[in-house]
Amino acid sequence: MKDLRESGIGRVLTLVGALTLFSLSAFGQTQSNQAQSGQTQSGQAQSGQAQSGQAQSGQARSGADSPPKPAALPEDELTGKIRAARNDPAQYVELTIKLVNEFPESRPAESAGFFFSSALKKQAQMENDPAKLRELAKRYIEGTVSAPAQLRVRINGYAVRAMLDRNLAEEAAALASQTTALLNEKEYLAFMRRGYDRDIASATKANPNYKPRPFLEGEFSERFIQEVASYYTLLGRAHLKLNKLSQAEAAFKRAYETWRDAPAAAGLATILEKQGKDKEALEYMTLAVLTGRLDKAGLEQFQGLYRRTHGGNPDGVEEYLDARYRKIHTNPVKGARYVPTGARTDRTVLAELFTGAGCIPCIPYDYTFESALEDYSRRELALLVYHWHAPSLDPMGNRSSDARVKYYGVVGAPTIFLDGQKFADEGVEPRVKSAAEKRAASAHSAVTSVINKRLETPSQARLRLEAERSGKGVKAVVAVDGLKDATLDVSLQLALVEDEVHYSGENGLRFHPLVVRNLARAAGADDYGFKVDPSRANSFTHTFDLDAIIAENLRYYDEWPVERNKEVNGRIGGDADFDVGRFKEQRHLINSDKLSVVAFLQDNKTRQILQSVFLHLAPADKQNAGPPGK
Repeated sequence: MKDLRESGIGRVLTLVGALTLFSLSAFGQTQSNQAQSGQTQSGQAQSGQAQSGQAQSGQARSGADSPPKPAALPEDELTGKIRAARNDPAQYVELTIKLVNEFPESRPAESAGFFFSSALKKQAQMENDPAKLRELAKRYIEGTVSAPAQLRVRINGYAVRAMLDRNLAEEAAALASQTTALLNEKEYLAFMRRGYDRDIASATKANPNYKPRPFLEGEFSERFIQEVASYYTLLGRAHLKLNKLSQAEAAFKRAYETWRDAPAAAGLATILEKQGKDKEALEYMTLAVLTGRLDKAGLEQFQGLYRRTHGGNPDGVEEYLDARYRKIHTNPVKGARYVPTGARTDRTVLAELFTGAGCIPCIPYDYTFESALEDYSRRELALLVYHWHAPSLDPMGNRSSDARVKYYGVVGAPTIFLDGQKFADEGVEPRVKSAAEKRAASAHSAVTSVINKRLETPSQARLRLEAERSGKGVKAVVAVDGLKDATLDVSLQLALVEDEVHYSGENGLRFHPLVVRNLARAAGADDYGFKVDPSRANSFTHTFDLDAIIAENLRYYDEWPVERNKEVNGRIGGDADFDVGRFKEQRHLINSDKLSVVAFLQDNKTRQILQSVFLHLAPADKQNAGPPGK
């Protein structure tokens, strides 16, 4: 199954002992984010925590025939006491210190930074007294100083961020400085390996059939580099808050030279702004934007710099970013134009890709389908890309994409369906970007091999699509007949897709093809699609109301986080305060000049796609299905 690998989203639930409730839900996977961003805590998968959580999840759901639960370990009991003390911040911190010092090799100990952050948050809610917040910070620093060095590296990033968020800059600088002195790659790798072995042993004990992912030292070495950059970025932020500009600049430069990522670039840009060097600052901020890892404040800083360096005019900023991205981005996949064989049939293969703009493991398949769109014509391959919050909030997500996630029972990204059948990826899933890029060529080969075989499989229906612009909408008319070898439960699905959306996601990709904007459904219906009668010819008409779709997708930005928080906190129980966060950017507006419609017939019993058709909407009033070429 897919597991959780990034950011506070997956991390928080592990930290509160709730991964078993969450490992099957909607945040897919990607690599650790702490080291890359310098802002959010790394994912639990660094030490194999997601893997053991996966096995435990299966055990937790096994029902009345499950074996009795093993006796709680002492560290688990202490973790329970920590949770019970969350309304007493001082006691919360003392118990966290006890956990770190008495059980330093345990998995819960790796959550100490988060526990401390929760204590600060609770104290601020109860009484936002700077003196009391500072007292908690000092106690944490003093109490954890004797803990193993690499455990401190593992946990202190979250603690430093929490201090910075509460304006405890002196304490943050002290802790960050202490931790940078502990950074040692050999010791880090040994620590992560011990954690991996511990968690795999736990997972295997819970599920003897569990197949662990191998420990890949190269990936952990890359994460160590990111960790180094992260801590120097945090140190720079602390010095900046203390107005120690020379120390801040030195720390940011060290971070940026180690790993060129957004927070270090933004820090250097801030110092250059203070020196009146806006053009140089814009250069750093441009690179930061293109990483996709700037927060909302950073994006606003970039916009301000762009305006000041362009005569106060904000126009052209997206085109500016597009041009810069094209200069630094290349797809490592070298595809080849599909040459039909004598066995080629009338089938148009439908590929459905579930991805996320922040998903590192998705990169090989994002590249694969970017190339495939050049390898095949739209008579040969139709593609639907469903954006999903895997693992970070993706502004191209929407209710329609969520519905397909539910329909297929998708549990993580990337997930691919070719003509309704799940594509089996046999390779080791990459969790860092360099590994993901190396994996792209083999992913492309595996996917196109299946597509080529499907192109030699006869279609099971005749499908004709016509579409035209109709005022502020798109009117589609579909004729269906000639169904063969299908059950009685067949639906017609109609998808409105935007040919390309430009957005710099956290995985570094900016151009996103064939993004599903809306699925059609009958007026008043809950389910998407239209019921087909296999015994006769069918005809369907639907108009996509662009204004209504845009409005619905805008509401989604407010509604989805609230719904997600309620769902997760309800499953965790108690007074949990999980917060998925908010969308930092919006992409609900639709470019009506870059739209296509995809129609496909699906047997809901077998999930088999009987036939599909792709229609690009050119400026002409009306087109028939399957235009020549692309």
